[in-house]
Amino acid sequence: MTTHRTARNLVPSTTNAAARTRLGLVAATAVLGALTATGCGAVAAQPQTLKVLEVATSFAGTGGFNASGNKPPAVGQGVVIRGGLYALTGHKRGPRLGGVHVDCTFTDSTGGSVCTVVLSLRTGKLVVSGPTPANSAKPYALPILGGSGRYASAKGHVAIKPTGNSNKTVDTIVVS
Repeated sequence: MTTHRTARNLVPSTTNAAARTRLGLVAATAVLGALTATGCGAVAAQPQTLKVLEVATSFAGTGGFNASGNKPPAVGQGVVIRGGLYALTGHKRGPRLGGVHVDCTFTDSTGGSVCTVVLSLRTGKLVVSGPTPANSAKPYALPILGGSGRYASAKGHVAIKPTGNSNKTVDTIVVS
């Protein structure tokens, strides 16, 4: 884990990347919500798969964690991430589809954590939650637990794939 960063990006690389990757999950869920809002139905008989670009716009420490420092997190500290979800057109960012709020609590000093993500959409919210790896350079998946409004009975998962840019991920949302 590299803890020495430039002044612009002072968060330890595994912590920052893991947190940003969590945001990707949220973005993917938001895209699914946008498609549902256009008449696809929140939970269809056939699984729906959507790819979205998640872009983190704010990253703040909680419980004493300095998100702009270079000290690794302590167990129990956390991060709150906010961002946007965008349509993915090829490899380019398309129109904004929704917003995401990620709240993570570190479970070890290397950046491993448990995160809860809420995707806010016009017709309801989706909730995703689970353990996230400290090394967010590798893809991982989190379960969709449900939601509200049109998403009250949503199930499935979100696969998060880091892009190499610490504030962006490509998320694949599968809702069944």
